[in-house]
Amino acid sequence: DHSWDFQQGNTVYKNLPLTKLPMTNAATAIAAFNKLGLELSIEKLKQVIEETSLNGRLQKISDKPAVYLDVAHNPEAGRYLAAWIARQNASKVHCVCAMLGDKDSASTLSVIEPHVDQWYLAGLDMPRGASSAQLAQSLNDTQALLFPTVVKALERAMTNVEENKSDEQELIIVFGSFFTVAEVLEFKHKFTLK
Repeated sequence: DHSWDFQQGNTVYKNLPLTKLPMTNAATAIAAFNKLGLELSIEKLKQVIEETSLNGRLQKISDKPAVYLDVAHNPEAGRYLAAWIARQNASKVHCVCAMLGDKDSASTLSVIEPHVDQWYLAGLDMPRGASSAQLAQSLNDTQALLFPTVVKALERAMTNVEENKSDEQELIIVFGSFFTVAEVLEFKHKFTLK
């Protein structure tokens, strides 16, 4: 499924592109436009959907290797991220995760876990931050690698992808909280991102 349809009353939009934000947000925005009587051409609507993004929501920071950041930190956001990962058809998925200790990490990770080949769990060095060992208890994967910081975890993930030298498309996703994403963005200059 690489498209979706919107219908409200007599208004129907077919074959809309998939969004970078949760689909319900896009549908709500279209419904609001419709309710206000604002006409949107299908071409313009498709363009807006394709161009609308939010920092920290499936934010691409590198092409080679493909690295995406996402602030997903609860089961609902985890389900959205898992569905997006599934659509990418990546040959191998590497997930770097760091979360706050008061979040439902077990439920969030369980929905993403079936789509992940290698986990890189990191601690968040702050009062509410979960350690990598605490996160490991939320996973069924005994092969997960543990790191003290998000930056170190991402460095290892990138090294592993580069060493694989695979022609196929491998994917790195960094997620778990706004702090996780912020840490990567703060130290982005440390990585050789292309």
